[in-house]
Amino acid sequence: MEYASTTWDPFKQCEIDKIEMVQRHAARFVMHDYNITSSVSSMVQSLNWELLHLRRKFARLKNFYLVYNSIGGWVDLVEYLQPPARLGRSEKICSVRVSIPRTNIGKFSFITRTAKDWNDLPEEILNSKSSSGFTNKLRNHLYHAT
Repeated sequence: MEYASTTWDPFKQCEIDKIEMVQRHAARFVMHDYNITSSVSSMVQSLNWELLHLRRKFARLKNFYLVYNSIGGWVDLVEYLQPPARLGRSEKICSVRVSIPRTNIGKFSFITRTAKDWNDLPEEILNSKSSSGFTNKLRNHLYHAT
């Protein structure tokens, strides 16, 4: 379920539901509770499992940090990141330009989709000096803010 989740992150609700169903079945299996009246949401919560959409978003943003900072094997994607045409009052120095593709494939591609999430992050997360610092701040932001 985690393999290639940064590039294959579904945007259609029916596909998201299918992935969530796998986790729900796994929760029932782990808890040995197949009663139809049992709450699978409470099972997932008691197992301290993170929500899958947050896990995929975390992985995308973590990899985007590597692209943005030209770390590791992500160097080839740097050319797709461009600074904003102009910085408004609410924009951060680390912001990237978000293109507006015409197709769903373009709209929900790794770079386009993640650039929007990247620009929404607080500046103290974006200015992290190391990937581990970024990861820790991002984890706190995503999982403890909700």
